Amino acid sequence: MAESPPPPGEAEEPEPEEYHLHTELGHELSRLGRHPVHEVERLAEEARDGEAETTPGIVIAGIAVWATILVVVVVGLVFLAAYLATR
Repeated sequence: MAESPPPPGEAEEPEPEEYHLHTELGHELSRLGRHPVHEVERLAEEARDGEAETTPGIVIAGIAVWATILVVVVVGLVFLAAYLATR
């Protein structure tokens, strides 16, 4: 005798745990805070492979870090030039 299908709205097997990108990125950032040099190397390798779900986040964060450094240096040079010009 064949088993009857489950009632509508109920799955036969439990659904796999839902993937949450913000949770994964949180784990990446916490590891980065604990072992920064090792994690930067690991994240760079992971971004090169491009197979992880967090790869776009890793690349965007890397670009943001370099852009922030560039902006800070340029603003510092502008303030230095303004200070020297008004002296």
